[in-house]
Amino acid sequence: MSRNWTNEQKDAINARKGSVLVSAAAGSGKTAVLVERVIERLCDKENPTDADRLLIVTFTRAAAGEMRERIADAIVKRLRENPTDENLIHQQMLLPSAKICTIDSFCSGVVKEYFQYLDISPDFKTADEGELSVLKQKAVDETLENMYASGGEDFRKLVELLFVGRDDRNLGNTLIRLYENSMSFPFPEKWLDSLSQCYEVKTHVSHSVFGNIVCDYVKTAVEYANETFTSILQSCEGDEDAQKIFLKAVTSDKTQCDYILSRLEEGSWDGARDALMRFQAARRGNTPKHLKG
Repeated sequence: MSRNWTNEQKDAINARKGSVLVSAAAGSGKTAVLVERVIERLCDKENPTDADRLLIVTFTRAAAGEMRERIADAIVKRLRENPTDENLIHQQMLLPSAKICTIDSFCSGVVKEYFQYLDISPDFKTADEGELSVLKQKAVDETLENMYASGGEDFRKLVELLFVGRDDRNLGNTLIRLYENSMSFPFPEKWLDSLSQCYEVKTHVSHSVFGNIVCDYVKTAVEYANETFTSILQSCEGDEDAQKIFLKAVTSDKTQCDYILSRLEEGSWDGARDALMRFQAARRGNTPKHLKG
């Protein structure tokens, strides 16, 4: 029995002549869609793709193994339905030669095959995490040693900012974190340059990266407070005692929050700041005597 695919999944399975980008949440069936796409390509009546021409890269060995197993199972299932299909028999024989592997395994294979064009030794090896950690620390130590010897005023200020007592480990760890974060971007140096540009604020702070972060945080906090005040006011409906205690104070607080939000919606940094500075939580009313004790 065939699976009931959504229209979007069908589009991903049947798309041809171009690049296809599929973005979906975990557990939504991406692997199943990819397997079905592969099978449809292998079984295409007009222009079938041989299995040994496939290149499927994943992030983990487990995912690569699962992908190969699912494709093999799908071929076997179709062979049960059409045991004399010569193309399916041919694809089953070619499948072990398909490149279904992790992305680092694929890249390593490319480098080993074409090392002579890359001007590297053919007996290179991939460093493990321990070796990489040692190399990073060595590079940081050498860099800091050179900067201590020749660094200028900017480096002195950086040291003052990140030094803890007489220990510069925080400085070195910061450099390593910056390096590791930058390497997750396709153009690391461009990303690092973009960070420095964040500090070259030539406009009002409200238009800076930091201003946007502050405004978003304040807006979220005030909206949460406003929802709480609204809930309290709804709870007070029909309860005279609760209204005597909370109604005036909560209404006042909610009005102030509404004003802050309106300034934020207008994009008025100064207006929102002044409203926050003037905010004063109202005192609740006295508790009726019959509720005391």
